Amino acid sequence: MTAHRVSRLAAILLTALFVASTTTGYGLGLNPLTETPVEADTQGRTTACVGDVCISEVLVNAFGAETDAVGPSDWTSGEWVEIHNAGTASVDLASWTLQDHYQRALPMANTNIVYPSGATGFTVAAGDYIVLARNGDGGACGMCLKNTNGVVELLTPSGTLVHSVTWTLRPTEGSTLIEDASNPNGVWIESAGITPGTANGGGSSGPTYHDTGIRVREVLADPFFSADNASWPGGEWLELENIGTSTVDLVGYYIMDSSSNNISLNESHLIGFDATDSTSTHIHPGGRRVVAVNSTSDYGVLNNGGDQLAVFASNGSITDELMYPSVRVGHSKVRSADGLTWTDALFPTPGESDATAVNGTSTLSINEIMVNGTVNEAPYPDGEWIELRVHPDETTGVGLAGYTIRTGTGGSIDLTDALVECSCTIVNPHGLGPGEYGVIQLNNTGVEIIRSLGDTISLVDTSEKVVQTITWATNLPAGRTMTPIAGDPVNGWTLSNEETPAAANPDQTSGNNQGGIDLQIVEILPNPFGNDSAAALAGDGEFIELWNNGTTEVDLSGWSIISGSTLALNEQTTSDMSPDAGERVVIRPADPSAFWLSNTAGSISLHDALGNPIDSIVYSSTLPGAAMVSNLTSSSSWIYAPTPTPGTATPTFDNPYTGSNDLVITEIMVQCGTSGSDSVGILGEWIELRNNGTQTIDLSRWHILDEDSSGMLATTNQIWNGTSMSIAPGEHVVLRPEEAFMDNFGDTIRLMNPDGTMISTVYWLNSQTCISIEPRFGWGPTLMPSPGVANPIPDEWDGSSSVIFSRIMVGEVNSLRDHDWFEIRNIGTQTLDLSGWMISRHREDAPAWNDTFRGLVLGPGESAIITGDPAHLLEDAALEAYGGSDVMYNMPWLPDSGGGFQLVSPTGIVVDTIVYGDGDPNIEGWTGPSITPPSSSDPVGLIMMRGDGCAVTPDAIPDTDSAADWEVRWLRMGASLFCDGGTFSTTGTVTTSISPGHALGDLVEWIDAAQSEIHVHLYELTSYELSRALRNALDRGVDVTVLLEGGVYSSYDNMAVSRGIASDLHAAGATVLWMVEPPSSTSPESPYKYIHSKAAVRDSSSVWISSGNWKSSSFPLDGDPGNRDWSVFIDSEDIAQLVLSRMTWDENTSHLHIEAFDPMDSSHGTPTGWVTPIDRLLEVTPSPVGVETTHTGAINGKLLTCPDDCISGLVDLIDSSEDSVDLSLQYFQDGWGWGYGDNPLIDALERATLERNVTIRLLLNGYYTDDPFDDRDMLNLVNNDWNRTLGADATAILMSQGGDVTKLHNKGIIVDGESVLISSINWGSNSALRNREMGIVIDEAAIAGAYLASFEEDWNRLDDITDTDGDGMIDRYEMKWGLNRTSTIVDGSPLAEQSQDWDGDGLSNLQESNHDSDPFSRDTDGDCIDDPDELAFAAQRGITNTAAMNLVDADEDGFEDHIEFGCSEQPAPVDNTTPGESNDDEDDDPGGSFGLREDPLESNAAKALLALVIFSGIALGLAVALMLLKKDEGFVDEVLVDDSGYIFDAPQTENTPEDTPTKQRVILAGTSVGSEGSTAREAKSGKDDGVFGAPQLDAYNFPGWTDEEVQSYLASGWTVEQLQQKHAEEHGE
Repeated sequence: MTAHRVSRLAAILLTALFVASTTTGYGLGLNPLTETPVEADTQGRTTACVGDVCISEVLVNAFGAETDAVGPSDWTSGEWVEIHNAGTASVDLASWTLQDHYQRALPMANTNIVYPSGATGFTVAAGDYIVLARNGDGGACGMCLKNTNGVVELLTPSGTLVHSVTWTLRPTEGSTLIEDASNPNGVWIESAGITPGTANGGGSSGPTYHDTGIRVREVLADPFFSADNASWPGGEWLELENIGTSTVDLVGYYIMDSSSNNISLNESHLIGFDATDSTSTHIHPGGRRVVAVNSTSDYGVLNNGGDQLAVFASNGSITDELMYPSVRVGHSKVRSADGLTWTDALFPTPGESDATAVNGTSTLSINEIMVNGTVNEAPYPDGEWIELRVHPDETTGVGLAGYTIRTGTGGSIDLTDALVECSCTIVNPHGLGPGEYGVIQLNNTGVEIIRSLGDTISLVDTSEKVVQTITWATNLPAGRTMTPIAGDPVNGWTLSNEETPAAANPDQTSGNNQGGIDLQIVEILPNPFGNDSAAALAGDGEFIELWNNGTTEVDLSGWSIISGSTLALNEQTTSDMSPDAGERVVIRPADPSAFWLSNTAGSISLHDALGNPIDSIVYSSTLPGAAMVSNLTSSSSWIYAPTPTPGTATPTFDNPYTGSNDLVITEIMVQCGTSGSDSVGILGEWIELRNNGTQTIDLSRWHILDEDSSGMLATTNQIWNGTSMSIAPGEHVVLRPEEAFMDNFGDTIRLMNPDGTMISTVYWLNSQTCISIEPRFGWGPTLMPSPGVANPIPDEWDGSSSVIFSRIMVGEVNSLRDHDWFEIRNIGTQTLDLSGWMISRHREDAPAWNDTFRGLVLGPGESAIITGDPAHLLEDAALEAYGGSDVMYNMPWLPDSGGGFQLVSPTGIVVDTIVYGDGDPNIEGWTGPSITPPSSSDPVGLIMMRGDGCAVTPDAIPDTDSAADWEVRWLRMGASLFCDGGTFSTTGTVTTSISPGHALGDLVEWIDAAQSEIHVHLYELTSYELSRALRNALDRGVDVTVLLEGGVYSSYDNMAVSRGIASDLHAAGATVLWMVEPPSSTSPESPYKYIHSKAAVRDSSSVWISSGNWKSSSFPLDGDPGNRDWSVFIDSEDIAQLVLSRMTWDENTSHLHIEAFDPMDSSHGTPTGWVTPIDRLLEVTPSPVGVETTHTGAINGKLLTCPDDCISGLVDLIDSSEDSVDLSLQYFQDGWGWGYGDNPLIDALERATLERNVTIRLLLNGYYTDDPFDDRDMLNLVNNDWNRTLGADATAILMSQGGDVTKLHNKGIIVDGESVLISSINWGSNSALRNREMGIVIDEAAIAGAYLASFEEDWNRLDDITDTDGDGMIDRYEMKWGLNRTSTIVDGSPLAEQSQDWDGDGLSNLQESNHDSDPFSRDTDGDCIDDPDELAFAAQRGITNTAAMNLVDADEDGFEDHIEFGCSEQPAPVDNTTPGESNDDEDDDPGGSFGLREDPLESNAAKALLALVIFSGIALGLAVALMLLKKDEGFVDEVLVDDSGYIFDAPQTENTPEDTPTKQRVILAGTSVGSEGSTAREAKSGKDDGVFGAPQLDAYNFPGWTDEEVQSYLASGWTVEQLQQKHAEEHGE
């Protein structure tokens, strides 16, 4: 045995001895504890002997150590027990048991036989005796007999109790106990003489009792500042009180202890004795006298560890008999008036009234104490001192005269004599005014404090009332003072960090704090699952929970827990070192090898920084993983809690149990290994229970025990077939213990209800691997394991096609996992035993191969998944399956490339067939070609399903025996398959919330209302304000669970912020999860590309769903611009539970793609250098009343979950339209299919608008239109194909920015103005096929109307950049002048709209749009200057073209342009001709072609000068015109990546060299760009808007600085404008 194990065993034994003790000494700092529950109660326990062999005499109070050798010369030197055989035959006692009160047995060894002398065996002849003793064995007790309240029992070899002997009073030392002949069932009495080995003589009924009224009231057994035998007033003493009505003369009285030491009440011991005064020995009624050792012996008499005393009257009768407990060093013990309990005195009061508690009040109080000065007994301030304070609310002050300080050892200090420093305003006599302080010193007072072990100090007022007391039980460090906790002495005391004599303590500077402290041990986990050290490392180890039941914060610095060893409370062991009122603290040992809780029985005590015991408990044996709490019906015992709840309140439960006991064990799997084959989807052992009654049974606190009391407590994590602890009538529940306890080779288990009452018992003699047992045949083997359902009784197959193939996955991750599988389903009405049925495999290039079932039972509607590796399938896909080699003789091979499979009955009938890939389609039972998996899908993890995977009834399952049955929908391994439809019809309240505006405040207000829990699922969380709101909720005790995307496809910086916020939430106590790609190369890929949901559930009763991530772009601060996003709040328990059912699936960390937050993880942990940002939560306000719309009443609608049912839900929603469909979408991608068909959303919209004449309006975000693959295609499809060509009432436009709306990030639909979808679902392939998305449809006109109003606002907004039809002319311009903003096509013309010149002025519409000129007028501003000529005029005058074309006096010089240009004196009429018409008068304006007036100068020089000027102007005008008439360059192709990670196509033009890289630009905040998924920080320029070019981004505006430098400035709060100024200063710009 290693030294570690030896030390641990020794610690366990010491703990057991500690628990066995009846009281606990102050040396350990413990409160007195009751004995452990396993000890027998001796009151009335004696039972008359049954049989001939009986205990006949015992000696329990021997002289000396009680373990010395016994007999034959001295029978009083050790304990012994005599047994008499009163029968007629010899009896061998070798296998009998003789045990004490703790059931500790005396070893039946020859060395323990002391009579007959020299005996070598335990045979007792008829009529003879045998005497057994420890006989010199002074080691650990094999059997130890207590002197008081003891028990000794005799049991037969079978364990039958034949005799039990008890006694209560301590017998005289050296005297034996025998049966009371008058009462064989009564406690035993002292014998008249010792008779070992012979018949007993007469018994004695014990001493004579006569009550004279004299009682021991106070005892000082262990003086500190004097020797035990010192002269009075030093040394040991006790106090007597006369509670009678007559004066008693104490002459002849004496006191005897358990060792027969006598103290006579004479002149040597009775204080105040006067030989000349006969009355000096009197004690009057109510009077008190002191009896002291008084130097009459070489040592003390009174036992420090407690003792038994008897007060004898002068006639020898006993007038008082008592037992006092262990005493505190230097302090006296005071006995209660009823004589039953003892209390530490505040200070000794020999001869006076007891001081056991505060019994007065005063505004004067002790406020600080220097117990251990830097120089002991030195004058103030280096020595010991005590600070006093008058409460500031006092109005008159307190005089100090008559007040004293009393120490626990009896010292007394007069305050006025010892006062050394005072801010006294009351001078004569000295006193303290309101809020004033004074200090007294102990130097020269003759009074000392016990510095090394602790002491008590009390403040006593002028009437001898105790107004305050302070006690501590530890050695305090030198130079440290004690001060009241939280500034209020009622809270207790603690060590201060600094001494402040004659001044306010640090925590009193802000006033007089009030509050109370009550810290309690409320929950423990002594026996966690698994190894203690491993559990501790995992955070699931032993714990002790404390609850601050007081009214103020508690500083736990210096506090400790004692349970065998001592555990210091510090940051490593304690969750919160300063718990506020009502808060809970969880204590976990940092090193389980140094401190641990006993798994069998133990005690725990809590001690404050002064060593004082604050709370203590005792508990008995425990079960693995079972937490324990106090038994509310019995303060002395601890019982199992329903479940461990460290840090939170224990759920309430019935105590005592009042529920039904109709729970039975119906099936047991004794053994099924922890590796290898697994026939039923459960590894290891399990127990199935059934509710046989008519009431639902709560499994909480039910438990199962085996023969050695090991077992399990029923908890949710050990329920295999559910998560609820409630079992409905007739329902089965399967318990799978975390730690196996059943014996494979025979065992007995007992089902116990919460009160520990046994309900049923099951036993077995042997078991078989993976074969369960049931009671049908006397707890024998079952036909097949059936956990969670009734054990099957098969029917005779009726020959119908009732068993079918329902799902199949042929592509396992790799051969090592071997978890490809197929599923068969019983759609009939019979329970079928498939033994003898076959799976026949066919391939075109190989003969058929048959694999036969050897045991599988399927009931009606049941299905079975069969795989080669159930454990890996469960791990990778959360699918429970049968092992192919367990239920079949061989697991069929499922080729990836294709195969055909037939299910064949024992009679050779082909019951069902499936053919896929290159399998042979011509086999029996199949029609047509084989199933073709989707071409775009990786076969690994691809699940082919019959129908949609949800149908279970024969009429709903397609069964044409063709590929059509299987080409409806496919699934990926590990993905959910929700089949409940998501519909709801309930009542509640719905409230809209639309971003920007006050949506952030609305969401914060919703979070702030959380009381118990919040679940949040998001793609991105970068909002500091919402992070703070969640942390505030955690601070209130709300459980917060957050699931985030671990691979956000935006910038690295955004992901870093998400990680940082996740770190903050984790540190605050939230459960933070990531959705990731499984890290192992042998694991399947995640079933989801991203979690893109934006959903939350609060308190299981309220739901938030949105299109916006928790980031500033979707939820900006009040007044800041942001994205258009729709959110909704729904208060409804029904809807909340529906949403929560989806969320909890995704929170399961057993899924390989769900990963718990790890701060140290390099990819998803706390980012390097992370500092929690400063939030602006206080600036956030919710929407004013009336801004958002609220509906209360009936709520109907549907929850959509991608990829489970969202596409079918969206199609159903569109198909329900009768009048209108309004779509507000971030983008609409058209080039994708779903399942085995085309894009179903486009098909549904086509049906609506082309077949039912439904009006469609499609509003798209303008930032995804430059790629011809996406939104531009949808714009053309809707506007040119459906609308222009097919005549549908359908329009699609791009949303313009404006006001506080920057971009369209929404994903919503409004149907007929009555139904609305709020969702995270982008209309692209990722959302439909691979993302986890969530949306909700609300069928309520008022709610739909609110979102419709938002839609109308976005639809009608115009800006200076948006160009819906991509013709280069912004929508605002086209709307202004009546052009078509949705299409470039012009009926009857080969030219696009932007290329038309409808006013015939030589400028195309596109050119006109560049200058905001009228495309239908040659002269936009009507100043007689044609628009082309305005260009020359603008160049001549240095003004803008737009101003020249639109203003009469463009250069603002006071002369209208037509005058300066030389046009007619009156502006020409505006040309309002329609496109294609001519104006015959166009060239008839005066002035010729340039409209110049005649010049009166006729000289040649003037004409030459004029010609030169004209020629120069014409040349300049032509140059400008040519520049402006140059064809506008189109948009540069780009690669786009949306905020869910979808990479748009990146085509290049014909003339682009193949090696020319595609230009990369940031498109949307939170969106990345790049053909290889480059991040936003890699893009140097933003979107080219076609007018102003591509702006430089972030760091690229600052030459000489790296982007990292710029980003660090931005992250620390610099604005771009500030950086520009700083850059200019540093670089001279």
